[in-house]
This record gives sequence, C-alpha cells and structure tokens, in this order.
Amino acid sequence: MKKNGIPAVLVDSYGMDKELSSVTIDDENGGFLATEYLISMGHRTIGIATGYLTKEGVNTERLKGYKHALSAHGLSHDDRYVYSGTISYEYGIELGLALAKSPDRPTAVFATADILAFGLVKGLKKGGLKIPEDISVVGFDDGFMASNMEPALTTVRQDVDSKARIAAQLVIDAIEEKESSSNIVLPVSLVERESVRKLVVN
Repeated sequence: MKKNGIPAVLVDSYGMDKELSSVTIDDENGGFLATEYLISMGHRTIGIATGYLTKEGVNTERLKGYKHALSAHGLSHDDRYVYSGTISYEYGIELGLALAKSPDRPTAVFATADILAFGLVKGLKKGGLKIPEDISVVGFDDGFMASNMEPALTTVRQDVDSKARIAAQLVIDAIEEKESSSNIVLPVSLVERESVRKLVVN
C-alpha cells in the first residue's frame, strides 16, 4: 500500500510499519487493571485465558499487564496458569470444562476477550461449578453481552466506537494529506459487575 501510495491506518497492530498511522488501546494496562482487581478481591492464584501468543500483539500486551500486576503485588508468575488457545467461544468452553475437572485450578481467571470469557463461563457451569462462588472470571471488551449474561461479566472496557471513528478520520486526513502519521493509544477502564467473588485473605 505504501509503494502504491494508498492511504492506510493500522488498528490493533503491533510491530507493524511505524510510518503508517495506527490506533490501539492500552492493552497492557487493561491486563494490569483486570489482574490487579482480582488481587484486590483477595485472589492469589490467578489464571489467564488468552489467544495464541506471538512476539508482539494484543494478547502478548495483555499478558504483559497480567504479569506486571502479579509482580507489583509480590505474586509469582506460574506458566501452569497461562491457558493459550484460540480467541473463541468454543475454546472458552473447552477450557472451562478442563478447569472444572482440575484439582489445581486457580481461584480466578482473566480472559483476554469477552467471547473467550463467555465460553469459559459456559464450560465451567457445564462442569458443575458456580460463578463466582467457585471461580471468578474477568473479561476484556465490554460488548453488549457482557452486561446481559448470567452472571453479568466484570470486564475491561474499550471504546470500539471511538477507535473506529478515529481510524476513519486518520484515513481521511491521510487522503487529504492534512498531517503526517499519528500513533494514538486509547485508554481502557474496568467495569465491575457480578462475576468476581471477594475472598477472605488470612
């Protein structure tokens, strides 16, 4: 696209061409917020359900935030609690069923996408567990279903509408040659609902 002079904007891309404009969210901070919230609720054994991990990317950034929060609160990272697969409802169900059978499951899981969290909750329930009584779950995205599932999902909110609007404006600016490349990082926030139980810390 650069060679042919076609204006382009990257969305949620890491490690790509720095000469092109990009719009991302603060993925690492999102992972940090989700994990720190679980720690504040008394959880000390926290898993992360994520997509396949690459050198750079959304999943890797959210994993960095997860690890950073553990370290900041004096908790060690354990690879046994990193569950990596596809970002899909189906993988969430598969993982939930496996965790329901595991004697060594964490007390809480941070899923790096709501669709993964939805499947995870489904699988955990099919395996006979209650959320959040037996295991707590936090997601990432805050789409429509997050507040309408049972229990309502605690999740990290990103503003997808703003991301799309800004990306479109950057493309227009590039077409009109109004400005050089911009790299915009949008903030995220935690939305507390019903899928996390507070544990008593001895």
